[in-house]
Amino acid sequence: MLALICVTGLCGNAGAEQQKVVYAKQGALSAQSCIDSAGPGGVCILPAGYSEALTSSLTIRQEGQTLKCESGATLTKVSNGDLITVTASGATLAGCRLSDEHAAYDGSIIYAQSVKNLTVENNIIIGAKRFGMFLRNVVHANITNNKLQGCVNDSIYGDGNSSEIEISSNTIDASSPSMWHHAIGLHSHDASSRVSQVHIEGNHITNGYDYCVEVGAFGGLHPTDIEIVNNICTQKKVPGKPGGYSLDSVDGATLQGNSYINDSNGASVLGIELVSGSYAKAINNILVGGSITINKQSFTNVDHNTITIHSSADGQMVAIYSGSSRTVGNNHNQITNNTIQISASLADKPAFGIWLQCNADAIDCSNQVIQGNTIEAINGSKNPAIRIENDYPTTARMNSIGIHGNSIKNWPHCYTQSANGVQSEISGNIEGCSSRFKN
Repeated sequence: MLALICVTGLCGNAGAEQQKVVYAKQGALSAQSCIDSAGPGGVCILPAGYSEALTSSLTIRQEGQTLKCESGATLTKVSNGDLITVTASGATLAGCRLSDEHAAYDGSIIYAQSVKNLTVENNIIIGAKRFGMFLRNVVHANITNNKLQGCVNDSIYGDGNSSEIEISSNTIDASSPSMWHHAIGLHSHDASSRVSQVHIEGNHITNGYDYCVEVGAFGGLHPTDIEIVNNICTQKKVPGKPGGYSLDSVDGATLQGNSYINDSNGASVLGIELVSGSYAKAINNILVGGSITINKQSFTNVDHNTITIHSSADGQMVAIYSGSSRTVGNNHNQITNNTIQISASLADKPAFGIWLQCNADAIDCSNQVIQGNTIEAINGSKNPAIRIENDYPTTARMNSIGIHGNSIKNWPHCYTQSANGVQSEISGNIEGCSSRFKN
């Protein structure tokens, strides 16, 4: 006979139907039998020390079910397929150790599709040949305070029409030097799909081969209402060009209070990348060894960020870049009140503090402002602090470029500007340079 008890916090009010609570039992009642017996709205508890090797996916298929683990309870994947599959709304997975330690078997640890109101909290997820968590067409999910490591693909990934997703306070080790993956990735992957209303906050990430966080369209519609706030990412030394936070074709994004520390890779990489979107804000972020790039992006505000770069030995260095590499406009952007410090020796590759470039035919790169920034070169540089360049002066527009109230320190040249195709106003800057212009 199954044990049916009332646990504090799991029972209904007096007169209401009580929530059914079932305990799994080592060797007698499996996790799948436990969750099935709990029924809709019920709770399956894996007791302290419980351990089960799953040869097929544990499926949560009744609405409102909770799988809760006491201390040390572990489910281990020993076959191909996903360890846990969620097909019903209102599911909660809490406190479990979920493992495929050597990523030996194909599949993800948690796979949820076309469900609502999913909670995944306080779990330890170790190893996955695919994803640590895969959310597909999930609406309203709370992914919080989990520890993830050793996932071959993204540790936390969502796609389709996933929306109202909270990913917060997780600790993620995505430091593999050999696989192309992200710690957190959300893609509008399928045609006509859109990822939206995503809040990513307070996660601690150790990064490896690719971005700490990547959100983008990649085949679907532009993601909207994306907030990436107060995350910490530390870059491990790996081959290739990893980076911090990348948003591709995202409209209405906020990146605020994040840090990216990349002291180990020498040359700077993309600390924050904003590409092919609009109305983004990158505010109060701290980047060490990482730059900010605005590419094919309009109506974007880059404000009060701190950027420190120590070397350009492996390639050209720019602390903040705004340009367009294709026939898509890059305009109405504001680069304001940032603090930039570059330690580039004369032996290093070219270094610039801020670079505006119009580098595609017949596009609009107008109405951009560089104002109130502090741009300091520590060891000197052979290049200007601010570079304004129109590579297609007869067809591309680069009008109303304002450069005002910046403090430029210890550069050989303050500015360089295309002779034709640029209409700029330069005023009120503190120009600590050997010469004002380099042509």
